[in-house]
Amino acid sequence: MRLLLHVSVRAFTVLALGGVSAVAATAQTVTEFAPFTPNPPPSVWYENDVRFAGMAETIDLVGFGGDLEANQPLATGAALLTTTFDNNDKAEVGVFDAYGLPGSIFGSLVISYSWHKASNAGQNLAAAPALKLTFSNALCDDPGSAGDCFGTLVFEPTWNGPGSTPGTPLSSNPPLDTWVTETIDANNGLFWWTGGFGEPNTAGGPPLNTLAGWAAQFTSDFGDALMFQVSIGVGTFNQGQVGYFDDVQIAHSFGVGYSRNWNFEAPTPIVRNVDTLETFLSVQAAIDDADTLDGHTLELLVTDWTEGPQIHFTKSLTFRPATTATLRQSGDTGTGGDARAWLLIDNGLTVAFEDLDFDGNGFRVWQGIRSKATLDVTNCTFNDIQFDASGPSYAGTAITTITASGPLTVSGCEFTNIGRIGLHIFGEATVENCTYTGKGVGDFLDYMLCVGSSGASIGDATITGCTVTNNRGVASSDGSGSAGMLASTFFGLGTEATISGCTLTDNTIGLAVGFNVADMSTVFANGNRIFDNDFGLINTSSISTVNALNNWWGHTSGPLDTAGTFEAGNPPCFLSDFDNGLDVINADGLGNFVSNGNVDYCSWLLCDTITPASTAARNGPAPINPDGFVSVTDPVVGGVWNSTIDIVTPGALGSIIAIALGGPVDSIFLSGTVAGELLCLPPFVSPFNIAAGIHAIGIPVDCSLLGATLCTQGATFVSGAVTLQNAIDITIGTF
Repeated sequence: MRLLLHVSVRAFTVLALGGVSAVAATAQTVTEFAPFTPNPPPSVWYENDVRFAGMAETIDLVGFGGDLEANQPLATGAALLTTTFDNNDKAEVGVFDAYGLPGSIFGSLVISYSWHKASNAGQNLAAAPALKLTFSNALCDDPGSAGDCFGTLVFEPTWNGPGSTPGTPLSSNPPLDTWVTETIDANNGLFWWTGGFGEPNTAGGPPLNTLAGWAAQFTSDFGDALMFQVSIGVGTFNQGQVGYFDDVQIAHSFGVGYSRNWNFEAPTPIVRNVDTLETFLSVQAAIDDADTLDGHTLELLVTDWTEGPQIHFTKSLTFRPATTATLRQSGDTGTGGDARAWLLIDNGLTVAFEDLDFDGNGFRVWQGIRSKATLDVTNCTFNDIQFDASGPSYAGTAITTITASGPLTVSGCEFTNIGRIGLHIFGEATVENCTYTGKGVGDFLDYMLCVGSSGASIGDATITGCTVTNNRGVASSDGSGSAGMLASTFFGLGTEATISGCTLTDNTIGLAVGFNVADMSTVFANGNRIFDNDFGLINTSSISTVNALNNWWGHTSGPLDTAGTFEAGNPPCFLSDFDNGLDVINADGLGNFVSNGNVDYCSWLLCDTITPASTAARNGPAPINPDGFVSVTDPVVGGVWNSTIDIVTPGALGSIIAIALGGPVDSIFLSGTVAGELLCLPPFVSPFNIAAGIHAIGIPVDCSLLGATLCTQGATFVSGAVTLQNAIDITIGTF
């Protein structure tokens, strides 16, 4: 240590010879001690000599009570130095700077600090936090120095009690459980010496002397030495110490002067365990703590926190911010196995992330979250999860689930500037109401999600209400292109994906299925908006057919399917075509392109709105009406609503459907030629739909009807008498 520090101060010696720069007398708050380094940066407190079980930290004194809390020099924290009952322990911290040359600064130098020695049974009673001043002269040209121009003056409270003088040093045990403030200048304060500048090591004293006294005894090299470090600590063979210090001040008026003081405070807690109320200085520390158990919730207390390159979840936890928070990456991840993960989740756990922003900006992140567990991600954002996005790796996945992982649920999340894939799904997954914005045109790739199977993990994803745009990159390495979503059996058989209520627009391919003609993915894509892509839906397989019914393709004429000769009808498609095994080809479609022969797209939506149609049967509170009115199909724009009314059981001649404009009513009892409970308020659409029990009511191609709810009621008639049936409330939709 002595040689390392001697070398380290050469630059500071040159600085001091040129004059010490002015330092404003503002308090600097210290919340932690940096780890030891042989070349510490100036003005940073660090662990210059902490050994074995010795500890140095900053803590909050609130709640400690007694003199420690009531009379602390600066609220609300202090530095704490501790040793166990092992003589090898030591706890010493210091701060490196070019304070000046003794020959210049000792005349006006004033140093002060406050310390507190706490009671601890069996402790060494003579020890207390001591002050050290370390000096070095790299030139060392006085023969009397014998080449040794390095040494430390040590101020110990035990030698600085009442009545102790250089001529008659008195040793006394420092007071317990009370704050003491020491003020030291050239003529006040007794030090012992570790040796150098022509004087031997006084080994803890005596002899002891003041700064001025020692300066007079040393060789001339001392006057030109640099005071480069101030330290406070408790040394070896001082067992059981619990010592505090605070409010360290150093000042002199030589030249431009020097004035600095340090206030030691507990670091701002970063994470809180909601269940134990303990706080921690990192996410990993909170996870690893023995009191943190499966099922606990951790809260990020700050709005912006940087931690990495990996955070390892080894327990089933919920992780969320106290309000809002961004978690930032601090380094590059690895390129293989678990090392690729920023957040790694072990197998068999249940982990939830809520309301967090994950930002990898500035670093290469292969996988944001690598989950082998049951994972729930809600209302989170992922930004700049990239690893060589423009090659050669073309990597960066926000969330990946791997073999043997539990179910994945992702809801209300946003993905931007992702290197390649938002969600790489192997296994069961539910994805709802998420948004993925690609990087646009360039030498990179974008997929909101890739669904696949691998080993024991069968890809089975349900995706609803998501929006994907701007996935247009092409990899220059092999010409691979981007797509809004991708499903394939490239990694293993069994892949299934159900996609509904999603918007895929302004992508190279809206939905891509398969890597080759042998792909066997099972995909249902229904009730989506797929438009303004270069290609709407591409299925590479010659084996599996994608069910793509009831999608909006960008035009009422449906998707463009240029191959084949058989035209789809208008209104779109004839069910008999499928019954006869015919391909339905829509060569005149003005919507997005779909691949031919392996995509069932008829019928399609006629409106650019995803509105599910619905029917709900209803009867009165005292149901005297028969429940013979049954809906067969849903009421969709441009389609036919089919229903039946039972006329056999009552022996009726025919049936009637009344469509009311007045809305539903609980019950109005009628008698006479029309008998039963009236469940819809007039006026009614005229004429009534009359049939022999089977009704087909056409709904116009009018998108303004979407979402309209109508009350309909059935009835049967015979010999001039009408018997009311149950009602059906219908909502007109696109599918």
